[in-house]
Amino acid sequence: MTSVNPYSNIGLTTQQSLQSTQKATNDPNQLGIQDFMTLMVAQLKNQDPTKPQESSEFLAQIAQFGTVSGIEEMNGSLNGLVGSLSSNSGLQAASLVGRDVVSAYNVAPLEEGGVLKGVVELPASTSGLVVQVKDMTGRLVDTVSLGPNPAGVIPFEWDGVGSDGKALPPGMYSVTANANIGDGTEAVATFTRVKVDSVSIGQGGGDVTLNLAGGATMALSQVREFH
Repeated sequence: MTSVNPYSNIGLTTQQSLQSTQKATNDPNQLGIQDFMTLMVAQLKNQDPTKPQESSEFLAQIAQFGTVSGIEEMNGSLNGLVGSLSSNSGLQAASLVGRDVVSAYNVAPLEEGGVLKGVVELPASTSGLVVQVKDMTGRLVDTVSLGPNPAGVIPFEWDGVGSDGKALPPGMYSVTANANIGDGTEAVATFTRVKVDSVSIGQGGGDVTLNLAGGATMALSQVREFH
């Protein structure tokens, strides 16, 4: 049976709805519904009987009570919305496990017999684009010439073979790139393509972190592309 609140037009909440909306807060700097009721009852008990509170003042306090109740209901709804969005982010991130993403880094692992992939972001068209591959000591091991290209995102792939024609061992390698733009040569941004090994979700459904092959991590929001 649905109960009707006869005082809703003046902002008063029934005891039933009051109990359902009371969400105690642990923040000592904030007043909740119960705190507000305690203060109002104490005021009524201790008021001067020769100077009773004006009805207009009483109605104003009741209106404030309704405002407090409404704010707590809104906070509860917002908390639920935040939790729902966090869960959705976790599900989206979980769907990336086992897939490749274009990371926010220019470093990636080379597997045995594998290739290293990535992209170059060109701010303008170029007459010549070259990707340099270095090992973790900073030694240049190979270059990949990509020739002329228009402005935009240019994919590249390195086959794991050094400039001496020998296959290089598995491990971490970094990539950088230079482009001939106008009358000069500029360093341009490079990003590697890496497999997602697993996903970590922060306490309480907070930040979602992707754990990448090779040990690097990055936030879900940093994913530039996924494949």
